[in-house]
This record gives sequence, C-alpha cells and structure tokens, in this order.
Amino acid sequence: MKRLASVLTIILILILSCSVFAQNNTLPYLHSIAFSNSGIYTAVGDAGLIITSQDGVVWNKAVSASAENINGIVWAMGKFIAAGDKGTIMTSANGRDWTKTDISGKEIDLNSVASSGNEIVAAGDSGTVLVSKDGILWDQIRMATKEKIYRVRWINDRYFAVGEPMLILTSKDGITWDEVKAEPSSAVLFTDIAWNGEKYVAVGEQSNIWISEDGRKWTQNESVLSKEEMDNTQNIYSITWTGSKFVAVGDRGKVLSSADGSDWKREDSATNKDLKDIVYSDGKYVVTGEKGVILTSGDGVKWNNHYSISAQSNNITLKQGQKKSLEIMLNYPYGESEDVTAETSFEVLDGFDVLTVEKNGEMNAIGVGKALVKATYDTKSIEISVSVEKDADLQSPADDPNQGRDNGQSESGMSLSNILLLAGSGIIVAALILGAILLIKKKKV
Repeated sequence: MKRLASVLTIILILILSCSVFAQNNTLPYLHSIAFSNSGIYTAVGDAGLIITSQDGVVWNKAVSASAENINGIVWAMGKFIAAGDKGTIMTSANGRDWTKTDISGKEIDLNSVASSGNEIVAAGDSGTVLVSKDGILWDQIRMATKEKIYRVRWINDRYFAVGEPMLILTSKDGITWDEVKAEPSSAVLFTDIAWNGEKYVAVGEQSNIWISEDGRKWTQNESVLSKEEMDNTQNIYSITWTGSKFVAVGDRGKVLSSADGSDWKREDSATNKDLKDIVYSDGKYVVTGEKGVILTSGDGVKWNNHYSISAQSNNITLKQGQKKSLEIMLNYPYGESEDVTAETSFEVLDGFDVLTVEKNGEMNAIGVGKALVKATYDTKSIEISVSVEKDADLQSPADDPNQGRDNGQSESGMSLSNILLLAGSGIIVAALILGAILLIKKKKV
C-alpha cells in the first residue's frame, strides 16, 4: 500500500504540474518606481520583477534576489532599497545587482520604504515599521496602531505614513510616531502624500483628496467629488509635486493635475490600466502600474504608453471556408511578451462579405477577396490585412466534416500545441496508472 500511495502521489504532482504549465503566463504589476542621483530609473513589481532604465523609455530586466512581490523602492544613502512581501528587503547600488537582507522574525508584508538621509524606514501591514541605519540591519518599532500602512514618505522635515482607515502618522526619526488622523468608522485607505512648500495633500481611495497646512489638521477637498469627470468610484494611488503643480494617478489610467491642491482637472491618459506610482525628475514624469504599463510625459498632459501589441502576422492568407484564430501579443519595453488575445476586441473594417471575426479572435473566411481587421487592446490598435483565396477543393459541410478547420487549429480554437500538451499529459498519467496496477499485481504474486 505504501508503494501504491507513492505512485499515486507522483501521478497527482504530474497532473498539477501539467495544468500549471498549460496556463498562460501573466506578467505582473509594477508597484513602485524610484530615480537615483546617477540618473537611473528602477521599477519593482510582482514576483520579484525589477527593471531599470536611463530614460524611462527603454528598459532592461534585472536579476532579482527574491521571487516575492516587491511593493516599494527608494533611492537613499547611495543605493536603492526595495521592500516587499514576507519581510523582503533588498539593496542595490546600480539597480541591476541585488542583495537580499536577512530580517528573520520580521516577515510581515512591507508596502513602502523611505529615507531622511539619516535612516531608512520600511512600513507595511499590521502597523509594521522597520528602521535601519544602513539598509542591512533592521530594528522593528513597536507601534500603537495595527492598521495597514500603505505608503511612507520623507517630506519637509518628517516622515509621513498613510494607510487605513484614513490613517496619517508622523515621525521625526522613524522611531517615535504620532497619529494625527484616523477614522475608525471609515473603510477608506489613504495611499500617498505630497507637499508643495505651503500645504500637504493626501490622496486615497474613492478619489479622496485631503489638505493640510501643518500636516496635523486635515480638511477634505469635497469639490473634487462633485466634478463628473473625476469619477469618485475610482481610487488615487500616488501623487507628486513637480515644483509647479501636483500630479496624481490612479484607477483606469486616471491622471489628475492641480496647481494648488484645491482645484483639480483630469488629463487624458494613454492607458485604461490602473496606475500605481509616479515619479518626477529632470523634467520628466514616469508612471508604472497594472500589467507592467509604463507611461512617460514631459508636461503631465500628453502621455506616451511604451508597450505595443502585435499579431502573428500583419498579412494573413486563408482559403475560402477556412477558420483561423488571431493571436495578439502584448510587448513590453523590457523584452517580455504576453498573449492578450482574450482581452482584445476585434472589428472587421473592410470586407464584410469576405471575413467574419468572433469575439475570441477566430476568423472565418466566408467569401473570396480582401478584408481588413482591427485589433484593440487597452488604447493600442493594429490593423491586419487578410486575403481569402478560392479553394478549388472546397466541399460542402455535409461532404467534408473537417471543412473550415485550419491545420493547426481545432473548431474550438484550441491550438495544436495545446492539443499535443494535453495528449502528452494523458499518456504520462495513463502510463503511471498502468505502472501502479502492475506493481500491485506483482506484489500479490
């Protein structure tokens, strides 16, 4: 029985492995970005993703020292310090080569990191605050709050930590903290804070914007909620002061700007994806967010989205009666790609009597001639030319049960590679089950 249990365990592991392998890879969020005094942008995200750039446009993937989600990053004391889930803290002098710090016993999810130049502060869930003088050795601070801290910033002459419920904490040294605002009855999370030299502006969920002149007494900017274009169901995740205006980013590509923190307007964005962090330096904005989106702008008004989409070919030839699925890939500026066919919309622009396209991207050549198909993902679109030729051997559906199938595609749109993968998995499982049966029979004999 022990031998049978071992064999069945192996079978189960293989089945799970095959199912995981068959799933599409999903590229992660980019949660945070920082800019070094040597001119290097470094962004961090899910599953240990770290990318670097000198201009915010061309990016390179770095070798991470962790596979955990990395939620915050700062440039301080001549190096990048990044913090993430399960107490992950890493450091790097150049953004490319990373060293993980051992902080055993402090393995709570960390969401943000900041520095005054004298010490480094990391903060996260359950009111967790860690302090370090060098980014290597860390001490955990005993906090009065057990609420989630979403972001910590060094602003003016103190640290500000914001979180839920409408939580704002301040500290001069990262060790002793004062709670200046909290609303226990509220479910709203504050996500970021900025200062223009005269007033502080805190932002958060449901388009909450609060203003303070001293960082202690806060007043909600209710006029923002009354503006139809603001959409107060959407969250704001990050805000920065450029020297002339505030710029904030959030859900579904939301970009807001204000000269004084009171009067806000919505700017056109180059994406509908959630935007998680914004940094401004040397006259350039760089924003990161959902699905690895990266935006840049020189003025905070006109934005460039630096990923692209592509099909397996921009010119496709079919036979009349043939079916074939379009495959749309999302191409990131750091060399990764992801299949986003399921999230892409398709439209036949020309040749309606030649071709139809289903919602899943499956083309059906119903006539002979040329057609033009438009594929749209997020705010990116491409056009694909399709030529349909007459099939001399075309049979009626009653005579040919395989009519309309592409050589590498089943009627259901399943690719040949997926069919082979499933078939191979089935053969492996069948062989292992047969082996288990033979072992049992051998033992009985």
